[in-house]
Amino acid sequence: MTPRDAGLETLPGKALAVIGMRRVGKTYLCYQRMAELIASGVERERILYLNFEDDRLFGFKLADFQTLLDVFYADDPEKKSRHCYFFFDEIHATG
Repeated sequence: MTPRDAGLETLPGKALAVIGMRRVGKTYLCYQRMAELIASGVERERILYLNFEDDRLFGFKLADFQTLLDVFYADDPEKKSRHCYFFFDEIHATG
């Protein structure tokens, strides 16, 4: 990967949306950020990445986000009290 030099400023308790034209590296910017988190000591289990263009997510609806969270936390309920990271790629593809 070519490292992206983008200043992603975050606000506590707020989502960060990366928007831009097609094919400019938004997905790889997410990959880079996940790699940085892991390198800084964040366990992989606290990171979730979903690409909504994946055919297996066809028909995903807003109500399915609760199920997604339930499944994410099911294997380790203590994650609910820890800072977790969610990366949703191509989220506009949801119904």
